[in-house]
Amino acid sequence: MAEHARQIIQNKKVWQILDVINWGKDYLEQHSVELPRLVIETLLMSVLKCKRIDLYMQHDKPLTAEELGEVKKGVLECVEGKPLQYIVGEVEFYDTILTVTQDVLIPRPETEILVDAVIRDYSSSSHDGEVSVLDIGTGSGNIAIAIAKKIENCRIFAADISSKAIEVAKKNAIRNKVEKKITFFTADIMQNWKRSSSLQFEYIVSNPPYIPENEVLPLSVRDYEPHQALFAGCDGLLFYERIVTSCSGWLKKGGKLFFEIGIHQHSRVDRLMTDNGYCNVSFINDLQGIARVARGVYQGTKE
Repeated sequence: MAEHARQIIQNKKVWQILDVINWGKDYLEQHSVELPRLVIETLLMSVLKCKRIDLYMQHDKPLTAEELGEVKKGVLECVEGKPLQYIVGEVEFYDTILTVTQDVLIPRPETEILVDAVIRDYSSSSHDGEVSVLDIGTGSGNIAIAIAKKIENCRIFAADISSKAIEVAKKNAIRNKVEKKITFFTADIMQNWKRSSSLQFEYIVSNPPYIPENEVLPLSVRDYEPHQALFAGCDGLLFYERIVTSCSGWLKKGGKLFFEIGIHQHSRVDRLMTDNGYCNVSFINDLQGIARVARGVYQGTKE
């Protein structure tokens, strides 16, 4: 397959942008890659460091051999199943551009619902001074960074078990000019966290791993994304249970917990939160009507 693609490219002496778009679209389509035109456009924008409109305004611009080689490499990686976001090294999330590597989960559109819910809640509530937020399992830093950009007077602490993920998140915070508002640290929520008794938060937010270990995933997810950011025990509830039962002490009374949840998990998460000191538990659906975000107000542990 790679040799076939190489021969096609070598058979033409000069490749202009439009030539590459047409070839890439056809080649990706033949290999059942979804949205082939968008994929080849994205690869070209990444390699040429330009906007989509530039591809068509300069459609007759020839590519150098090096540029052509980079695009071809990206096309072949797409055909093999590697996610486009990892190939180009970045993703757009809630009006931010983030660097992504295979050390972090690729931010999904569903997680924007979680961020939006927190921001809307903040905007509709009264607050005295700086608002404190704890982001558990920050990954690329997407949730913390998006919140930091939208809520001016906030202080965010963002944790992840992976030191490599934390390094990516720190770079993303700098890239988005919010590094002074976020403290990143490495921690394992399955262990007992040490904390200052005076350190409590108005919000805890988390998009934890929530996929059951036996669930079959697309190869592009299973073979490329970090498993520790995906799987959560036999029923997918492992991290919800840990956060609700052991991390709620980080919340001020009246503080709020926001989770992203998986399909068919809302009833069990509802019961888990209600049984552990949360009231007004509610859920927000995605565009398909699937409950994706859980929200609850912490009233303290039951006596």
